[in-house]
Amino acid sequence: MLSIGGGSGGYTLTSPDEARGVAEYLWNNFLGGHSNSRPLGDAVLDGIDFDIEGGERHYVVLASRLSELSRGGSKVYLTAAPQCPFPDNWLDRALHTGLFRLRMDPILQH
Repeated sequence: MLSIGGGSGGYTLTSPDEARGVAEYLWNNFLGGHSNSRPLGDAVLDGIDFDIEGGERHYVVLASRLSELSRGGSKVYLTAAPQCPFPDNWLDRALHTGLFRLRMDPILQH
């Protein structure tokens, strides 16, 4: 599992095209795709964790493209660390795609 985002939120996806490009990069360099510049060599990760603290809201496109790419090969698991309060300001649309498996902390369910 590779986690993207986190920290101060000084990152963004500026367009749906950029989100698709990031998905292709992640697929080819860390997941089931192929690239001559895989940072982890032959290791193939099985998922992406979205820890998004800010930026534009093109993460639904990123999640959708990762899911599309995994249909032809290795299953890609998508997880998320939504912010409180819920619904998450940055990931809400992506979380509603049904592509993520959410687990709410029991304390937050009260």
